[in-house]
Amino acid sequence: MTVVGIVFAILLRDTDLGSLLPWVNVVLHYVMPCVVVLDWLLQPPRMKLGTRQLLSCQIFPAFYLAYVLIRGSMTGWYPYPFLDPGNVGGYGGVAVYAMGIAATFLISGWGLLTLGNKLRRPDTSSRP
Repeated sequence: MTVVGIVFAILLRDTDLGSLLPWVNVVLHYVMPCVVVLDWLLQPPRMKLGTRQLLSCQIFPAFYLAYVLIRGSMTGWYPYPFLDPGNVGGYGGVAVYAMGIAATFLISGWGLLTLGNKLRRPDTSSRP
């Protein structure tokens, strides 16, 4: 959700959102990214998180990107203008945006993971 807020603010803020209701847009792109970060800070993880968790969070976005590009090439419709090769100078332009967003995922994920580890609460459950 953090990346949703960042990508929306940088790439989609002035884009026509079609039939998306204004209040839905505000909740999805402004409120929820802030709420999720606030939740992470107020309720940090109980166990230390590492690189494995950070990298596993990249799996869904990678599959989503592949799905969007395959489906878009068959239907001619892309959910975001920066993923439409016709809008960004071909698949090379899409790759540049995809790498930028992937870097945003990694950097923001690493930052939140590091902060969560510093703020983490000790696990109080008893273990055998």
